Amino acid sequence: TEENHYSLLFLNDEQDCGFIFICQKASEGSGLFIIDDEEREYLTMRINAWEVDCYLSEEDCDYVWHDTEGKVFFSMNSNLPHDVNVRIIENLRRKK
Repeated sequence: TEENHYSLLFLNDEQDCGFIFICQKASEGSGLFIIDDEEREYLTMRINAWEVDCYLSEEDCDYVWHDTEGKVFFSMNSNLPHDVNVRIIENLRRKK
């Protein structure tokens, strides 16, 4: 964790299921991307106020989005089911 970068790892008790959540402050010319070597299903979903890019497979899911002001980028990598990941993203709240 740094001033402009924050990451969290959540694992179950067996440490075989979980997700990594990353947020990074945007700066001029910055961006966030996913390297997708696999053939995964791609879709864009509206979750809360965010337009989320979703890269899905049975083993691994990646999600990328930014806040409504474009000041913070978010990404999430997970081996949980897509519907569980959507609920996690739906319940994210920004601490003020």
